[in-house]
Amino acid sequence: MRKRLYILLFLFGLFPSVYGQQSADNNYVLLLNSASFGEAWSDVLYKSLVEDVQQLGVRVDTGELLVPMMKTAEDARLRRGMLLEKYPVPPRAVIYIGDPGWLVCRPLFDEEWKEVPALICYSRDSMPESIEDLLSGNLDSNTMVPASEMTKGYNLTILKQPSFIPETIELMRQLQPQMNTVAMISDHRYISLRVRDEVHQAVNQHFPDLAFQSLSSPELTTGQLLDTLSGFDDKIGIIYYSWFVTQNRHEYLDDHVQRVIFGLAHTPIFTLTDRDHEEGSFAGGYYIPAISFSRVASATIIFLGIFWPMFLNTIIRVTSMDKRIVEGARMLELSSFEMVKDVILPYLLPGVMNGLNGQLTAAITMLTFAEMLGASSGLGYYIINYTNFANYVNVIAGIIMVALMVTVLNMLINKLRRYAVRWR
Repeated sequence: MRKRLYILLFLFGLFPSVYGQQSADNNYVLLLNSASFGEAWSDVLYKSLVEDVQQLGVRVDTGELLVPMMKTAEDARLRRGMLLEKYPVPPRAVIYIGDPGWLVCRPLFDEEWKEVPALICYSRDSMPESIEDLLSGNLDSNTMVPASEMTKGYNLTILKQPSFIPETIELMRQLQPQMNTVAMISDHRYISLRVRDEVHQAVNQHFPDLAFQSLSSPELTTGQLLDTLSGFDDKIGIIYYSWFVTQNRHEYLDDHVQRVIFGLAHTPIFTLTDRDHEEGSFAGGYYIPAISFSRVASATIIFLGIFWPMFLNTIIRVTSMDKRIVEGARMLELSSFEMVKDVILPYLLPGVMNGLNGQLTAAITMLTFAEMLGASSGLGYYIINYTNFANYVNVIAGIIMVALMVTVLNMLINKLRRYAVRWR
């Protein structure tokens, strides 16, 4: 439940005046999926940011960019135009699920969304250099560049998703001692292509005695995939990553392949990502659970939403210092360290200390409110739990505890302020 608390804190910190806002303002965060929703690893983040947060009245707009359906750079340009038409006022922040979405929208961050911070979740170490290479699936070593190089100069934070491929293959060998081939089920989408290459490289590098076999769409139809799986024995280990079909579709099989394959395969099927267990009985695999990744993503968003505004405000306050103070310090030939210690910090401290009381009260209120909505412990949970049982004595006791906590902490801050700015 901590992910909900993180998200609530971020949205209170980044969007302090959300309540009552109309669609014409920019008090919203935009969550864009590079492909489409429906996968467990993306839906957990989606639900964290939408279902829980909307209970507070915080607006989170979502969209599916459907990058796998794009064929040309013109398709990408049209998609950007649709975003600008739908969101004429830039959002306060944009969160992308996957690299392709940001790559398609990157021109927006050069112009219309230039000042908007962005976060990419489930990113990789490298990205295609051009949009044409991305859309054509031309993702070899000649077209890929380090992600740090592609994102240089943008207000962008990246959360990478590692794949524990050697560990998963070793687990497969333990369960299938006769295994001599690793077969991977994947499709033609960007992330699937990237992970397929990583699996192939891992097999060649760490398990040279094993062969690698790719079972991918559109090279195979869903029917051909199922026929192939039914002919495998225990010498072939199977890794399922994804399956997406755009041509010669068989609606039921294509949309439910994750369920169907377990009835035809004679050996366990492993995975490299978190999957909905209701959609299939995977034997296992090493991966970061979607809920854990969601917590890291939420904590990162909090950092972006709270730390950076404070940091920028501090810079603004320093740059707005009376020039006479700085010139006087320079005339005394103070060193850089002495300038910070004896001039800049004393100048900043009164404003920082004066704001702590209000910030602390707001923080405690937010924590309590967040615990009421999504936590399983804490004073907020205590209050709402006993409210449900109509035990109002304990409810009042919880409220008094919150008030006492705020009061005591404010008293401590006042003491700290009197000591820290005793010259005032």
